[in-house]
Amino acid sequence: KASDIFKATGNTEGQIAVFSAMVSGYSSQQNHSRAIEMAALGIELSDSIGGTERTTQIKNNLAVLYMEISKYDEAKRILDQIESSPSCFNNNGKIVCYINQAECDTYLGQLDSAIIYISKALHLARQYNPSMVTNVMKEMANIYAKKGWYGLAEEKFIESYKLSKESRSQLYIQDTLFYWAELDITQKKFKDAIRKLYSVKQRLDSSNSMRYLDRVYYNISKAYKGLGKFEKAYYYLEKHYDIKKSMEDVQKEQNLIILESKRKEEEKATYKLLYEQTQTMASVGRRVLSRLQKEEMLQVIATEIVDLIKTDIVQIVLLDKSDNTFKTEYVFEKEERIELLSKAIEKDGLCSYVIANNEEVFISDINREYSKYIKDIETHIDKMKLKRDNSNSNLPESIIICPLIKDETIIGTLSVQSYIKNAFSVNDLNLLRIFASYFEIGLENASLYDKVEHASKFDALTDVYNRREFFFQAENLHKVLSSGASTEDKLCVLMIDLDNFKEINDKFSHQDGDRALIAVASTIKNTIEKSDLLGRYGGEEFIVLISGKSDEECFNKAELIRKNIEAISFGLKTGLRARITASIGAANLSAASFPLSEIIHFADTELYRAKKSGKNSVYFH
Repeated sequence: KASDIFKATGNTEGQIAVFSAMVSGYSSQQNHSRAIEMAALGIELSDSIGGTERTTQIKNNLAVLYMEISKYDEAKRILDQIESSPSCFNNNGKIVCYINQAECDTYLGQLDSAIIYISKALHLARQYNPSMVTNVMKEMANIYAKKGWYGLAEEKFIESYKLSKESRSQLYIQDTLFYWAELDITQKKFKDAIRKLYSVKQRLDSSNSMRYLDRVYYNISKAYKGLGKFEKAYYYLEKHYDIKKSMEDVQKEQNLIILESKRKEEEKATYKLLYEQTQTMASVGRRVLSRLQKEEMLQVIATEIVDLIKTDIVQIVLLDKSDNTFKTEYVFEKEERIELLSKAIEKDGLCSYVIANNEEVFISDINREYSKYIKDIETHIDKMKLKRDNSNSNLPESIIICPLIKDETIIGTLSVQSYIKNAFSVNDLNLLRIFASYFEIGLENASLYDKVEHASKFDALTDVYNRREFFFQAENLHKVLSSGASTEDKLCVLMIDLDNFKEINDKFSHQDGDRALIAVASTIKNTIEKSDLLGRYGGEEFIVLISGKSDEECFNKAELIRKNIEAISFGLKTGLRARITASIGAANLSAASFPLSEIIHFADTELYRAKKSGKNSVYFH
């Protein structure tokens, strides 16, 4: 009746919901052929409108159905699709998917893979949904048993059974007892196994689950055989084969053939798409990773995303290490970069959710799906509007957000946003994931480039300009000043030499000498202005360049530097404190009249006079 109503009113989402319900309904009636038929129709209709969440729901029901009839390879294929789909990002979805993948791998004999999946499920369950730990424990115990780790398996079964009893979950009790019984049979505890299996059978008689009954009967038969009770063993073995035959009949249904044909078509189209994407993304990767400067890389990332994903907005959020907060680093909207008034991200927003939960977000309809991630939707949307400077422009309807990770730590998010509903597909999500990977590598390259560039310009010990970079900057400044019309554009050079520095190295240690140099460089840096240049001239000598100041201003600045150095009290390796002084020679001359080398020469001459006159003084040309 619901199906007829939805079809008559043109409600496609309603029709898809009906197909999903019918898969579960027919499965519970053991009408597997009809269930598979409904799944095929539902998936086809859902894919036609980009309904990723409904598609995932139907595929999940279909995977469980395949597990019910022991087609674990088919179930695993579908579960692998679900894992990579956008509707499996929330942690509950991931836990369920990992559990089912582990069960499939267990029955396919891929135990190492099963352990990886179940370990992932346990980690997420303990962190985000403790109520699911029971089921995970049960599956983990079963895998350990298959692996031959009987002691560990017994411990996990006991823990799972205890948690099941505490939560009064009959389903979990049933599952735990069933798998535990299999371990008992392996360890020849046949009576214990039969007791557990009869308890499971009583619960299954009402549900008539073919999948479980088949295995229960088979295991009861094995247990009775182990006890030497062959008549009962034969009775339950016959029951096992009756169910097995029914399940084989289901597998021969024409619908399985149709679904298999559809799967091959999908795979063919998928491989072709993947090949094309691989070629494209390889080229994109080269362009992104060739940009060594962060700003250039951000620009390339944004433009490449817009070329490959139909989106209105690209947003990049990064961790600001200065205050350890996440801020909007880059926004590309309507084919141009824009600046937001407030760069800090909202604490209750989607980006915050991704960062806090290490989960991707995929939203096809913001009004319908926001509640999954944000409780107070209206308040948040109002904040977003205010953030956009009270503009009347539309808010995004579709959003994908991927976390950016470096060394297993989230450092930001990468997102695409569209003003229309259902704008993005799973393919777009996969592309954004690849871009996120490129971005993470590119960011590391940019960071390394910055470090190398910094090392080439700055002294490794004192972190001020090295001699080469200082003279490069100084020559540029001199060139600008000397080309001016005014002869008053003066350039002041301060030559600073630490007094008796050799004694520090000889009397104490070279490490103490290094500490003194670091302290002096920091003091000079804090004394001069940002427009002034500071470099390490060599050894214990520093050089400062000041432009556009009077002789009096330059002298006062030199004297202030001398006094501040004299006031330094730096720590020695022995734990004691020591002091140091400096002699300074200064020259303030017209850049238009004197070359830089001559101004430095005059300042150096004054430094020599300061040294000869008793040190710890300023001499000015």
